[in-house]
Amino acid sequence: MLPPEILDKIFSFLATDQASLEACSNAHPAILQLVERYLYCNVVIGNENLKASHGFISPEWNEFLGLHCPSPF
Repeated sequence: MLPPEILDKIFSFLATDQASLEACSNAHPAILQLVERYLYCNVVIGNENLKASHGFISPEWNEFLGLHCPSPF
């Protein structure tokens, strides 16, 4: 297996490709640990009273994860 740093860099390029990240996460538990932070990179924050189109991406969440995530919008 490649070193975790290399795999992490590869997964960072897939940050906007949710389906590919999910497929990778099913490959091996060690890979899941690396992919998991990118799976949750673009989290829509809101409540049940807001429509999805009025949610927002929380920069604080991405900062907490230590990620620079491209916006899905």
